[in-house]
Amino acid sequence: MVQRVPITDVSVGATVQVVEILGGWGVRARVHSIGIRPGVMVTKVGGIAGYGPVVLQVGGTQAALGYGVCSKIVVEQVG
Repeated sequence: MVQRVPITDVSVGATVQVVEILGGWGVRARVHSIGIRPGVMVTKVGGIAGYGPVVLQVGGTQAALGYGVCSKIVVEQVG
């Protein structure tokens, strides 16, 4: 069974597929602007469990997003 979790719960170094973006239009617009949308593969490059920015890699681009925004990005392991 595939488990869907927020990207904040994923281990650093894991590559996952985005399933959905929760939250309002502001959150969705912010993450879409850096290429994060359902169906896209994302690698979690850095972050500390429970707080602080989370560094994500989408394609060849890395971006740091706040913990709250990342908690709204629902992903699943592919594989």
